[in-house]
Amino acid sequence: MQYKVTNFIALILLIPMLFVAETRAGDEYSIRAISFGEVKGVNRSFFVEGEAGEDKVDIPFVIWLLQNKDRTVLFDAGYFRESWTKQWNTQNFVSPDKAVANAGVKPEEVTDIIVSHMHWDHAQGALLFPNANVWIQEDEYVYYTGGAWQEGGNSGGIDKRDVEGFVKLNLEGRLKFVKGDNVEVIKGIHAYTGGKHTFQSQYIRVDGKEPVVLASDNAYLFQNIETQTPINKNATFSLLSNRKAIKRMIELAGSVKRVMPGHDPAIFERFPTKGRVATIRE
Repeated sequence: MQYKVTNFIALILLIPMLFVAETRAGDEYSIRAISFGEVKGVNRSFFVEGEAGEDKVDIPFVIWLLQNKDRTVLFDAGYFRESWTKQWNTQNFVSPDKAVANAGVKPEEVTDIIVSHMHWDHAQGALLFPNANVWIQEDEYVYYTGGAWQEGGNSGGIDKRDVEGFVKLNLEGRLKFVKGDNVEVIKGIHAYTGGKHTFQSQYIRVDGKEPVVLASDNAYLFQNIETQTPINKNATFSLLSNRKAIKRMIELAGSVKRVMPGHDPAIFERFPTKGRVATIRE
């Protein structure tokens, strides 16, 4: 009898632990990469500082889809304007709001978009998702709606129409500011600065038993991460800051294998892939 009572008590004590485990599992985000187009034959030296020669790489444009039981989040949102598609001779292009359908998501179901930086191919698509709050570093927004366009400013890669669109998002109350480094933007997703691809670009860590860092263009390729080599000097405000950020990303992820670059075609080779969608974490 005592044995049965002991087992019963042990079971009662275990139930809350099982509940907590289930809750944590429900809170953990799945992570998928969605390709919405690609550019063929870009020189690798464009992406890796110090790289010589004429080695070419095919570059995918990528949206990152993060989902748990409460939220459907995009990290970066791609682009849609035809002028950029033509300028970059984009192949197999699908508008980002259509591309997410490959992962079973409707544009209106997206709750949040975290924008890594204001370049056309990462920020523009945020204007396509009507119900999403859009998160951006405050300093990034302030610079590209102000100083970037003044004498001595740097507005390279920024589409004026996107700037107008983000001002409109702000006026609508859908633009949300991330203020600085190591900020929990949404429960389970932290933002970090220091990569300096743009004035105040950010990257994120998606928490979990095995955290994953999404670098966006703060590291273009796995090569940047695995060799801790910064992106090309023409693609960053600071080579030193970029190098330090890559090292920090690895520390935040706990493994070089859990840092995902912004434009590496190997994403769709190293991870289970169906069509345009690669699953990084179920």
